[in-house]
Amino acid sequence: LEPLRKQLTSPPLSAWKSFKLLKLHELTVRGDAPAAFDMPGEHDAKLSFKGKVDSDRKTRLRLTLEMLDGRAKLLSTTFVLDDGGTVLQAGTKHEGALVVLGITCRLQS
Repeated sequence: LEPLRKQLTSPPLSAWKSFKLLKLHELTVRGDAPAAFDMPGEHDAKLSFKGKVDSDRKTRLRLTLEMLDGRAKLLSTTFVLDDGGTVLQAGTKHEGALVVLGITCRLQS
């Protein structure tokens, strides 16, 4: 969790007293084929690469995150982040706690 320390200790997440790493996934996402991973609470998730976004300053990546409970979609969101950047997604509950996903993405060279 050390790479996320600054984000986890800043509002609004600083309201929580502790964090615990439940799982660590390393995914390779190619083309439009989503990379699947499991989440706490027996939910499934998929991450899809939707391409690069033109920017004068840096390479930015567009991705779609979906969370599923069986066939029901709990979440479907598209976001853009810097190559090598991290986005946090929170909201799913598990065992009385809030699950925070930290997603860091890099283009392969």
